[in-house]
Amino acid sequence: MLGANLPWVHYGGDFGKSAWQPAGGLSANPEAARKLDHTFAKFAQDGIGHVRWWLFGDGRGGIRWASDGTPLGLDDKVFADMDAALAAARKHGIKITFSLIDFLFLRGDRRPAGKVQTGGHADVIKDPRKREAFIRDVVTPILERYGRDPAIEAWDLINEPEWETVGERGWNFLKSPWRGDMRAYLKAATDAVHAHTDQWATVGLASTRGLGLVKGLGLDLYHAHWYDGHDWLLSGLTKPVSDFKLDKPLILGEFPTRKSRRTPAEILTAAQKAGYGGTMLWSALSEDPFAGYDAVRASMKQWAREHADDLSPGSASRTIPRQTFFGG
Repeated sequence: MLGANLPWVHYGGDFGKSAWQPAGGLSANPEAARKLDHTFAKFAQDGIGHVRWWLFGDGRGGIRWASDGTPLGLDDKVFADMDAALAAARKHGIKITFSLIDFLFLRGDRRPAGKVQTGGHADVIKDPRKREAFIRDVVTPILERYGRDPAIEAWDLINEPEWETVGERGWNFLKSPWRGDMRAYLKAATDAVHAHTDQWATVGLASTRGLGLVKGLGLDLYHAHWYDGHDWLLSGLTKPVSDFKLDKPLILGEFPTRKSRRTPAEILTAAQKAGYGGTMLWSALSEDPFAGYDAVRASMKQWAREHADDLSPGSASRTIPRQTFFGG
């Protein structure tokens, strides 16, 4: 599997209304739709058939909230925006993994320019009542509507939860969820995916060091990230996947296309040799120091051509065997 992180057109603003886009996200923004179409066309040209895309980011849009921070449900633009996203994916033969929330969804309580709360929703994980409401009124309606859509490959339940989990890498003992709280959320969300879809449940871990957080929860696919600094954390790219003793495949869900001592082709080859089931580069549109997709397109395309026999598009059903993995 050769994939890429989009990971957004506008962070936290692609799906649903926000203070910055009160008319809605992708479906109400022709410029964003054109940018998405152009990016998906490049992916298709380069042999990239799998894309990771963040739904709600830090919670700045798309979700209706009670005054006490209880999630009430989706706003009236989320489905239109998701429909537009999936239409673009189908047009270009792209399979989507939607990442429900980012770890910044939990962090702090920030109000940029006095407009709207971003982050500060740790209670959605910590408080059983709010957690149940989030699964019931936000996650489940999405799964019910799109759970059989062939353009969706998997649901990433949270991006890099370790950064906001006490007992992993989180340090804020007063505000961050504890490990048991996070596992309770992940188990409930996994069960919802299995109840309402034929797609896969996964968690985009910051590194393989976090695998213990998600083992035993019934995930269909393990997913970890690698950046150069991880080699100092005993979670290096060359460690054989078999050493982790997992019951499901493991993919490399992020790797840098800039500011790495390794070229993307070297990273892809190392991941394949280590036994990763696939890879997703970082990134096309995030515009951060580690994202440099346009600069490495030629080398990525060449690598994909040279390994075409190992890259089968497949279908993301838990009940129908697929061959999306290196050597599958």
